[in-house]
Formats: sequence, structure tokens, C-alpha cells
Amino acid sequence: MAGSERGQLIGALASSVVLFVGGAVVSTFWSTRRRLGSDKKHKKAFLLVITCEFHSEADRTTFLQEFGRLAKYVHASEPDTLAYETAIADSNPLKVLIYERYAHKPALVDVHQKSAAYARFKEAVSTAGIEFKVKVGQSYYETDLGYM
Repeated sequence: MAGSERGQLIGALASSVVLFVGGAVVSTFWSTRRRLGSDKKHKKAFLLVITCEFHSEADRTTFLQEFGRLAKYVHASEPDTLAYETAIADSNPLKVLIYERYAHKPALVDVHQKSAAYARFKEAVSTAGIEFKVKVGQSYYETDLGYM
């Protein structure tokens, strides 16, 4: 094979590789892009958002340990619970946000809050003597205007 033919073959092969890799990147981008509300699987999901503040880091730690146990149960046993998470405030380690997202309101009221695991969680928190300095909860329906 002559040098110029070999060079053309290598150039064509390199272009094909670039097109293949570039196509794969574009394909991955389009298949994983975040979708706005009209593409959401669960329309008008039901949320419970609770903010609380503890008297001590020990109370917060105990609460989060119990929450973690409950979260494992929820993940395994409540398929209509879409999200079940906590977050600690960056400005105050005693403030915690609890974020619960359900496919519909009955998944919270008729399933989650009536489960034996939830009753055990509430009992464990009470037995530990945890009292909140502040606790505020509010439920919401998503508007489906953004993405999740």
C-alpha cells in the first residue's frame, strides 16, 4: 500500500472514530437530559416537607439513625414513595429538613403513616426523649412546571 493511500485510510478511519464517539456522546446527552414537567412520570406528586430544629447534636444524631432505619423499610416496601430524604442545614447543624415525595396522597396517609415500621420509628424517637426545639410541616402538590 502506498504512503498516500495509507494516509487517506488512516484519515478516514480517524474521522469515523470521531463521528462514532461524537454520536455516542450526543446520544447519551439526549437520552439522559433532564425533562421538564410535561415528561414527568408522576404528575402532581404529593410532598410532605418538614423542617425541625433539635436541642442538641446528640438528639439530631439519634433521630437521623432512626430515620435511616425507617428509610430502608420505606425503600424496600413502599413503591409509591418516590423520595424519602433528610438534609442538614449548612448554617446550623441542629436544623434538619425532611423531604418526602409520594406518587399520590394516599401513599402517605393510608400506607406510610399506617405502617408498623412508622409506628416503631415514632416510638423509638419518643423513647429516646427527643423533643424538637422547632418542628414545622407542610404538604404540597407539585405543579409539574420544573423537573425532578
